[in-house]
Amino acid sequence: MKWANDYVGIPFKWGGYDRQGTYCYGLVWMVLREQFGIDLPQNTGAMKRYFTETETSERYSRFGIPLLGDQWSPGDVLHMFGCPIKKAKGHPPLHVGVCLGGTKVLHMSGRTASCIIDVSRPLHRWRPVMGYRPCAMN
Repeated sequence: MKWANDYVGIPFKWGGYDRQGTYCYGLVWMVLREQFGIDLPQNTGAMKRYFTETETSERYSRFGIPLLGDQWSPGDVLHMFGCPIKKAKGHPPLHVGVCLGGTKVLHMSGRTASCIIDVSRPLHRWRPVMGYRPCAMN
């Protein structure tokens, strides 16, 4: 995915939504908007609702389709854990990134800059626990 390299090196800025600085959700928001034409809500609370409001009759979120690990494709939003203790205690995933295909993920690295990681590496701290394929908003 050649376009992914255009997003590498964007500096961290809490609450930012542009190439001057962004955080993990802002990065996902930019990529989906610019590369896939999908407009997500522009705040983390709305994002959580975007991906968790479910219809009882179908296993779809309001605007995205829940996916298993072997179903992830480029552009899917991955929710990740960095701490196995929080996962074991039932905390929700606190980090998001964009699947680039296979085990490659574009994400915001801590408080430094955006980068591409391989989540299959045994020593890598971020582990995707669920993914969603965003759909166009109604």
